[in-house]
Amino acid sequence: MSSTTLKIVTVVLVLLALILAGVSYRVFHSYAEEAQKATQDAKKQAVPQTLAVVALKPLPAYQPIERDSVGLVPVSVVPPQYFTNLDDVVNHVPLVDIDAGAPVTGRYFKEGNVLAKVIPPGFQALSIEVTDMVVRLYGSTAVVTARADVRGKELGEEFSGPYRFTRVWVRRNGHWQTVSYQATVTR
Repeated sequence: MSSTTLKIVTVVLVLLALILAGVSYRVFHSYAEEAQKATQDAKKQAVPQTLAVVALKPLPAYQPIERDSVGLVPVSVVPPQYFTNLDDVVNHVPLVDIDAGAPVTGRYFKEGNVLAKVIPPGFQALSIEVTDMVVRLYGSTAVVTARADVRGKELGEEFSGPYRFTRVWVRRNGHWQTVSYQATVTR
């Protein structure tokens, strides 16, 4: 190969290297711009979060909640009856186990649980299986009858058995309220 041919090949290779460098520069910046745009779009579509009390470890039923077992954590799905203050749940006793990571809501406590409100003091419901429920509406009044197989504890003693119950509801100010409740053991 002559020196002239070698010089021409060298010049062609340098030009090719410069062209490839230019192309790679444009491709790199194109990807960088797309990534930046995607990041900005993701920030615009960010889901708003709400601070709620969440169980940091499993919380067993019928044991007071300790302060180090719960924390105020941002959640993207707002649960019903959620708490925003740790003092609202510390030393309260949940009726069921609460999994770690679950928001602590009013339904876990007697005050916020419709079924638990009918359990008298000193009683502990372990299971309630409701069958044969019939709902009759009379304007703003509803009469509910059903059978229930109940298993629980009364003052530390376990009990179980079939019950028949009747509950009368009245709609007041847009909310249904229980105005009468009666249960009978049907052994």
